[in-house]
Amino acid sequence: MQDSAVLNRLTGLRAALAAAGADALLVGQPENRAYLSGFTGSAGWLLIPADAARAPLLATDFRYWEQVRLQSPGYELVKATTTLAAALLEMLAAAGAHRLAFEADHLTYADYQTLSAAAPDIEWVPTKGLVMELRSRKDAAELAAMRRAIALGDEALAAALAQARPGMTERELAWSIESYMRAHGAEAPAFDIIVACGLNGARPHARASDAPLVAGEPIVIDMGAKVDGYCSDLTRTV
Repeated sequence: MQDSAVLNRLTGLRAALAAAGADALLVGQPENRAYLSGFTGSAGWLLIPADAARAPLLATDFRYWEQVRLQSPGYELVKATTTLAAALLEMLAAAGAHRLAFEADHLTYADYQTLSAAAPDIEWVPTKGLVMELRSRKDAAELAAMRRAIALGDEALAAALAQARPGMTERELAWSIESYMRAHGAEAPAFDIIVACGLNGARPHARASDAPLVAGEPIVIDMGAKVDGYCSDLTRTV
């Protein structure tokens, strides 16, 4: 059974699909896929029928078969033994789809050519932002995850700065931040952590290097924590 958050998201998406005049939506963008299904694996495709009486489908390969059963209990699962194109006709038939919306801002042209050739009788409808529009409105659980990510970023920065000293390298300070976040509940940094001392701080996207921290020079730190799929972003100069 799907949890209430996923059900609400699918209901909102189906309303958007009806407005677009599509029978279903093919979803491969990773964050959109996780948002609609709970599945956090790196490879998979959703097919969401506009008709609520039809189950949403999720295709993935053998690497994620046990994981997807746990994370997406309300989805009809399709084991992709070769490629998505090989499983697509089965999925489209199950969804009753003839007019298929797809993520034009994610699906590559090469993949579009392959998939549309595999399903020549399907009308492909390019869409942009259908799921992103839903994601822009956060529910209580999402807001709580964001607050946890923000709080953890604050804690990690404070803990790392308490250890900072002249002669420590930028890379060592970045690792102090990352290791604290991972040890206290983050699944990963939100992005590659920037620690830039002195002149390095003039480069907005400097990479942490083996340059030493120098007493009296400013250090620009740009970092964030990823918690339950949601990211914080914090920049400070110390």
